[in-house]
Amino acid sequence: MGHVSRICGISIQTLRYYDNVGLVCPRRTDPLTHYRYYSNMDILLVKIVQDLKSLRFSLEEIERLQLTHTSIEN
Repeated sequence: MGHVSRICGISIQTLRYYDNVGLVCPRRTDPLTHYRYYSNMDILLVKIVQDLKSLRFSLEEIERLQLTHTSIEN
């Protein structure tokens, strides 16, 4: 996960928070190590969340947008 946090320019704690609240969940989490594996689409969703936050959207407003892989691909 450190790799994704560096790519996105956010802390590991922020990525964990996004996962815990269901905002951006990793594609897979290892059941033994709890390491989170993010896909390219997951990284795109993190970047979209960052952009929306820079436009002063609250996390609650972003959650209401229900960003998903499907909504981004269509």
